[in-house]
Amino acid sequence: MTPELLVALAGAVLSLLFAYFPWLSDQFNKVPSVWKPLLNAGVLLVVALGLVGASCLGIVDYFACSAAGVLDAVWLWIIALVGNNLTYTYLVRQKKQG
Repeated sequence: MTPELLVALAGAVLSLLFAYFPWLSDQFNKVPSVWKPLLNAGVLLVVALGLVGASCLGIVDYFACSAAGVLDAVWLWIIALVGNNLTYTYLVRQKKQG
């Protein structure tokens, strides 16, 4: 699995987890709506940078253990944010409105 696919998939899964898993959904709904996008972005940033850390430790081989690797992870974080937003828009929000 490529890092691009992994991080984009993490963004989509996170959106679905926050919407449909009862315990997580209840906790997420307690967060003020102003902070929800930042919480999503923060969790996805931890995932992306965690992959850089795992690459530096030799657990996976996704990123170079350098500044370029971190920049690649930030770029993938942006892709994950798009995946998260699209999943929410098309799978979560439409269901809640319908």
